[in-house]
Amino acid sequence: MHTSKHKKISNLSDEELPALKSLKSNNNIVICKVDKGNCIVILDKEAYMKKAEDILKGEQFESLGNDKFHREREEELNKYIFSLFKAGVIDNKPRYQLQSICSSLSVFYGLPKAHKTGYPIRSIISTIGSYQYQLSKYLAKAIRDACPQAESYIKDSFEFVKRIKEIVLDKQKPYIMCSFDVESLYTNVTVEEAIETTFNYIYKP
Repeated sequence: MHTSKHKKISNLSDEELPALKSLKSNNNIVICKVDKGNCIVILDKEAYMKKAEDILKGEQFESLGNDKFHREREEELNKYIFSLFKAGVIDNKPRYQLQSICSSLSVFYGLPKAHKTGYPIRSIISTIGSYQYQLSKYLAKAIRDACPQAESYIKDSFEFVKRIKEIVLDKQKPYIMCSFDVESLYTNVTVEEAIETTFNYIYKP
């Protein structure tokens, strides 16, 4: 008897596979990851869309009626990059790396915060494939390399646990550990303020 060397072995049972296919084809639900943790949740699509629309109604977002906006911004970016090349600010490598051709629109979606009451969603704007994606990566690296790491920076919860384990407290005194959460932090910080703060941090004496 001959068996295929490339036969796929599924870890799903005969009942689980059709159940997953049924869920995937259901247009009334949204299947996605949670904001924090390695979990998958199933949401009512109408409720999910309502929460997403409520976020987009915020003052930090603006509705654009110009269908050519995306193409015009892409052309504007390419012209600026070419002007930097002509002025000798950049050479050919970053010029071709940063210019954009036939880019796609950024995608907005939300990840539910399963650990919070009411399950609000955290807004995500994925710029992968957009005209500013390569430029964003380039600037992020440049800023990261130019800025010293802040003393208050903590990578993740594992590092936080490691740090507090090393702290010795006076057992005779009461202590309170608290945390603060800023709602929609990144979308509520203006672009101008973020740029000014970044420059001040890089070029501070």
